[in-house]
Amino acid sequence: MSVLRYDGYRWSLWGLLLLGVSSLGLGSIAPYVFAGELLLTNGDRLSGELEVIKKDVIIWRSPTLGELSIDKVHIGRFSTARKFKVTGYDSACRILEATSERVIYRCEENRKGFSRVPLLTMANVAPYENHNEYTDFYRGKVSVAGADSKGNEVRSDWVVYSGQEWRRGDFRHKPELRYESESANDISVQQKYEVDYALSWFYQPQWFLVGDLGVDSDEQSNIDYRYSASLGMGYQFWQNAASSLSIEAGLSHVLEQFDDFVGEDGNVDPDQDPLDREFTSLSWSLNFDYLLPFSTRFTHEHILLYSLEESEDWEVETRTGISIPIGGGMHSDFQLEYDYDNLPPEGTKESDRKVSIGIGYEW
Repeated sequence: MSVLRYDGYRWSLWGLLLLGVSSLGLGSIAPYVFAGELLLTNGDRLSGELEVIKKDVIIWRSPTLGELSIDKVHIGRFSTARKFKVTGYDSACRILEATSERVIYRCEENRKGFSRVPLLTMANVAPYENHNEYTDFYRGKVSVAGADSKGNEVRSDWVVYSGQEWRRGDFRHKPELRYESESANDISVQQKYEVDYALSWFYQPQWFLVGDLGVDSDEQSNIDYRYSASLGMGYQFWQNAASSLSIEAGLSHVLEQFDDFVGEDGNVDPDQDPLDREFTSLSWSLNFDYLLPFSTRFTHEHILLYSLEESEDWEVETRTGISIPIGGGMHSDFQLEYDYDNLPPEGTKESDRKVSIGIGYEW
């Protein structure tokens, strides 16, 4: 006997038949029209209508089973008669063909052509008449990592991070805050902070424009303040529960103000005013994450800046880590940071490397 399984529910053909018979009387007066059909990879068919396409699942409304959340990997194909809001288009769109590999759709503002997007990549697709109720979402993360030692040396190292992501319609907001502090024998050795805000506009389901503003300070690198403004475009290759990959490229303008004047001998000269450095560079960044066994997640991100004014002036910042879930939204983080500046300020090294272990919470 054929069996359907969704989110822990088990339905046999006999159960479906009984539900169908019991709903005949209500079906004639139900205001909802079910004109679609869903075919699963195991051969089962469901009448009904598509509600939403999310990052990892589709929401399908069945006249007998109600609202079902079905993983995309179990989708064979489906059809729908509804109009939807698709990322990057203001007008209503109709899905012409939908299979396990791709979704083909046409929007009213682009009647002469159609678009093709992989099903695993497509997300935030909702009924056009009330799409804001489905496409808005908010999530965030906070984490703390550090070490504290007492004895021959009193030392304290701390890293605090907070990041949020808010998406409304075709726009995505991403503010981030990062603070690092190191001290030895109750004397502050160095402090570092980064504040960043990025705004992305998805003008196509996978293509987006991004603007970024940032300010940071790094005592170890002798940087009093560092201001940056970037503008570019990005491409989301895919994004689902198992992994995601995106890249961004554009132009970045940077202004650096140094704490002290450091001579060629590496010593601070108090009689000299600190120098400033301002330049425009090409930027290229990558964000990747992958779900490992036991719900452990591997993450990697980096940004490369290449100066347009001096060919030998370039720098790269990377963060690579592993996050292990503990429970209740809590997780343990292991992260390696590696930064390299080919032309660092006088008196500082070209590379910085740091390993941190901490705990975080996501919502």
